[in-house]
Amino acid sequence: MSATAFPHATGEAAKTVEKHQNSQDLVLYSGWFLEDAYPDYKPNLLPADPVERTYARIWIDFISRNVVPNFMRLMQAQTADKQTAAREDLVSAFRTYAEKVKGPYFLGEEFSLVDVAIASWIVHDWVLKENRGYDRAVVSGAWKTYADTVE
Repeated sequence: MSATAFPHATGEAAKTVEKHQNSQDLVLYSGWFLEDAYPDYKPNLLPADPVERTYARIWIDFISRNVVPNFMRLMQAQTADKQTAAREDLVSAFRTYAEKVKGPYFLGEEFSLVDVAIASWIVHDWVLKENRGYDRAVVSGAWKTYADTVE
C-alpha cells in the first residue's frame, strides 16, 4: 500500500464501500448460452455429459457466490480486522475449490468454462498480494499449482 494513501475510505467513497458490503444474489450465466447456441463448435467449454455439465455449472455458481464477493470484500476492506476476515473467507473459498480440481484444470485435462470463470480472479490476485497480505501458497499447494497453471 502506498505510504501516501489514506488508510481508509472517506466521504462518498466510504458511502460506496458501505453500500456494497452485503452479498448479492445476481449470478451471471451468459457463457452457458454459447455452448447451447453452438453445440458443434469445438473445443467445448462445457462437458457434453449432462451430469458433468451440471457439475461445472454448480462450480461456476460457487465462484459467483463465494470467490467473487470475498475477493471484492477483501479489495474494499479498509481496516485490518475486516481485511483479515475477508482474506480468511477468500482463502476458505479457494481451498474448497482446490479440493475439487480433477487435473491440471478444474474438470481434468481440458480447460473449461469453470476455469474461465475463475481465471480473472487468479490473474488479478497480485493486487491482493501487494496490498492485502494474500499469498496463494497459504491456501494450499494444490491451489497454488492450479492457479499457476491457469495463469
